Amino acid sequence: MAWDDGAAATVDRRAEETATVQLEQAVGFTGRWQWRRRRAAAWCGAQRRRRRAWAEGRKPGGGLRRNGRP
Repeated sequence: MAWDDGAAATVDRRAEETATVQLEQAVGFTGRWQWRRRRAAAWCGAQRRRRRAWAEGRKPGGGLRRNGRP
């Protein structure tokens, strides 16, 4: 081996600690991320319905668009 076992153990332990910290940060972050994804998904669904209603000449609330098209 190019370096002695003591250095290898130190490097290994440091890598492990780094991985643990990264994992904790990721776990703390996923809660908010899931929430944001849910919000985004709901909004996208609403947008799709809104866009379809608009394309068919209706307003999303159920009213009609009055610009020549029924």
